[in-house]
Amino acid sequence: MKEKPVVPLVIAAIICPICLLSILAPVFLGSVAAGVFSWFGGFDPVAALGLAVIPAILIYGFFRRRRNRRGVADG
Repeated sequence: MKEKPVVPLVIAAIICPICLLSILAPVFLGSVAAGVFSWFGGFDPVAALGLAVIPAILIYGFFRRRRNRRGVADG
Protein backbone atom coordinates (compact mmCIF):
# COMPACT_ATOMS: atom_id res chain seq x y z
CA MET A 1 0.00 0.00 0.00
CA LYS A 2 1.47 3.30 -1.09
CA GLU A 3 0.72 6.28 1.15
CA LYS A 4 0.67 9.83 -0.07
CA PRO A 5 3.01 12.36 1.57
CA VAL A 6 0.05 14.38 2.86
CA VAL A 7 -1.25 11.59 5.11
CA PRO A 8 1.16 12.25 8.06
CA LEU A 9 0.28 15.97 7.98
CA VAL A 10 -3.44 15.23 8.05
CA ILE A 11 -3.01 12.79 10.92
CA ALA A 12 -0.92 15.35 12.85
CA ALA A 13 -3.56 18.02 12.22
CA ILE A 14 -6.20 15.73 13.73
CA ILE A 15 -4.16 14.42 16.68
CA CYS A 16 -2.47 17.70 17.76
CA PRO A 17 -5.61 19.52 19.00
CA ILE A 18 -6.73 16.42 20.90
CA CYS A 19 -3.34 16.14 22.62
CA LEU A 20 -3.27 19.83 23.47
CA LEU A 21 -6.75 19.67 24.94
CA SER A 22 -5.90 16.67 27.09
CA ILE A 23 -2.63 18.20 28.32
CA LEU A 24 -3.96 21.70 28.94
CA ALA A 25 -7.48 20.71 30.08
CA PRO A 26 -7.22 22.25 33.59
CA VAL A 27 -5.95 25.53 32.15
CA PHE A 28 -8.62 25.54 29.46
CA LEU A 29 -11.45 24.75 31.87
CA GLY A 30 -10.33 27.36 34.40
CA SER A 31 -10.05 29.99 31.71
CA VAL A 32 -13.46 29.17 30.23
CA ALA A 33 -15.14 29.18 33.64
CA ALA A 34 -13.63 32.57 34.56
CA GLY A 35 -14.59 34.02 31.17
CA VAL A 36 -18.18 32.83 31.43
CA PHE A 37 -18.57 34.08 35.01
CA SER A 38 -17.13 37.49 34.14
CA TRP A 39 -19.31 37.72 31.03
CA PHE A 40 -22.46 36.97 33.03
CA GLY A 41 -21.21 39.30 35.75
CA GLY A 42 -21.49 42.24 33.39
CA PHE A 43 -17.80 43.03 32.89
CA ASP A 44 -16.66 44.65 29.66
CA PRO A 45 -14.81 42.46 27.11
CA VAL A 46 -11.34 43.60 28.18
CA ALA A 47 -12.00 42.80 31.85
CA ALA A 48 -13.58 39.47 30.89
CA LEU A 49 -10.49 38.61 28.85
CA GLY A 50 -8.23 39.57 31.76
CA LEU A 51 -10.28 37.51 34.18
CA ALA A 52 -10.09 34.56 31.78
CA VAL A 53 -6.31 34.78 31.32
CA ILE A 54 -5.38 35.19 35.00
CA PRO A 55 -6.73 31.75 36.09
CA ALA A 56 -5.02 30.13 33.12
CA ILE A 57 -1.67 31.55 34.20
CA LEU A 58 -2.23 30.59 37.84
CA ILE A 59 -3.33 27.04 37.06
CA TYR A 60 -0.44 26.53 34.63
CA GLY A 61 2.02 27.83 37.24
CA PHE A 62 0.52 25.53 39.89
CA PHE A 63 0.92 22.40 37.75
CA ARG A 64 4.38 23.45 36.57
CA ARG A 65 5.56 24.03 40.16
CA ARG A 66 4.05 20.73 41.28
CA ARG A 67 5.79 18.90 38.45
CA ASN A 68 9.14 20.53 39.29
CA ARG A 69 8.73 19.64 42.96
CA ARG A 70 8.32 15.98 42.04
CA GLY A 71 11.66 16.08 40.21
CA VAL A 72 10.44 15.64 36.64
CA ALA A 73 13.06 16.93 34.20
CA ASP A 74 12.14 19.26 31.36
CA GLY A 75 12.45 18.07 27.82
